[in-house]
Order: sequence, then structure tokens, then C-alpha cells
Amino acid sequence: RPLMQKNANVLYEFSKETLQQERVAYDFLSHVHEAKMDMPQPQNENTHYRQVQEINGDKRQIFLMFPPAEARFQNVSIQAASTMRFAVGLVSQPSCSAPNRFEVWITSQGGESRRLFDRDVDIQRNLGDRTWLEAEIKLEPFAGQRVDILFKSFQTGLQGCDWIAWADPRIVSPPS
Repeated sequence: RPLMQKNANVLYEFSKETLQQERVAYDFLSHVHEAKMDMPQPQNENTHYRQVQEINGDKRQIFLMFPPAEARFQNVSIQAASTMRFAVGLVSQPSCSAPNRFEVWITSQGGESRRLFDRDVDIQRNLGDRTWLEAEIKLEPFAGQRVDILFKSFQTGLQGCDWIAWADPRIVSPPS
């Protein structure tokens, strides 16, 4: 089982017994080149936004965005009992940061869009937001479907200098 993550490395505890480990069904960072991106900055190749960044001494592999920004991953297959896991954070200095909102939307085969995650982050006023904030979304209602997943971020206050970071976004499934 994973014990901790630091500097983009994971420390695991091993057991003598057989473990039933989840498997990664979809790694968003591996598919970043396929995403449809919309950001105000001059557009680079999508792979430019796949980086390793540090927040509060903890380095992680991330998908970097400058708000307001959207990244849409299309035609993602959702297996039974799947869960989406990621962490969010701001790669910014608190002195020029603004309140930011992170959202994840899913569009099902029928065309219905639903917001499955939202989180406000304000590193200037909330010390607890100055680290990676872990998140998990159960995807069971979409099992057996191909969906579009939208990562969306925007500032909810005055203009800041923030870079939005989505760390290790992936969909995991129970072992087959």
C-alpha cells in the first residue's frame, strides 16, 4: 500500500500476503497530447503543460494550467467500480495569488454534463491550501460508457499570478 509521496516518488509498504491492488485504467498525463485545451496564454504543445512541480516541499507530476483554463479529454472509457483520483494545488507565490476554483465536469454518452467536483483554493488567506489537496470521485454511475472529462479552473477574485496544478490525475479500477 502507498505510505507517502514526495518528490514524484511513492513509498510503498509491502506485505507477505497477496494484495488486491487497483490498476490504472486511464492516466490523464499520458494522454495530455490528446486533450483539447483552452487557456489565455499563448498556446504551446500540450505536452509543455505536463511537468513536475513542487508545492510545500512535495514534488509531483502535474498537468499545469493558467486560469481561466479548460482541458477536455474525450472518449474516455469508464469501467465498473472506477474512481478518479488526483490532487489540486497552486504553483504560485501567496503574495500575488488570488482565490481559484477547480472543477471537474463529465459529459455522458447522452450529452448530459454534470459537475462532479469543485474546490475553492486560496493560498493567500488559507494556510491549509498551501499544500496538495487530495480528491477522489466515484465514477460508478458512468460504468460501461465512453465520456468526456473536463478539467476547468478559474479565478474567483481579483486577477492573480496563479498557475493551476492537477497532480497525478488518473482513473483507477479494482483488479480484474
